[in-house]
Amino acid sequence: MNLKRAFEGGMLTCPAFSNLTSLVLGDWVMTADFYPLHRILQLSDKLKDLTLKLEMEECSTCKALPPTRRAPTSASGSYPCIERIKIYCRKEHLRVDELVQALLLIAGNAKISIERRP
Repeated sequence: MNLKRAFEGGMLTCPAFSNLTSLVLGDWVMTADFYPLHRILQLSDKLKDLTLKLEMEECSTCKALPPTRRAPTSASGSYPCIERIKIYCRKEHLRVDELVQALLLIAGNAKISIERRP
């Protein structure tokens, strides 16, 4: 089975995380439309703390994935329970600003902090 197809199918049948309050995610949420990130947030209605650890300079494979299912782009305040978002990345990571803009649209009340390292 194609790994991409298995991943997409898994996201559709992903269970709800109704008691999850803290979550750490990695580079794999950095698809072109941030669909995995949006999908997980949709299923985590009590999430308060989100941490994104972006190890790669830029995940070109993730970014190149075609947007198969569009995440909401103007859903301001869609996830109001999120209070804090921490992003850890390399100093030169090219898509962090794009990620922050997407997060502001969906969790505009959250405090977003970015720690850039060399």
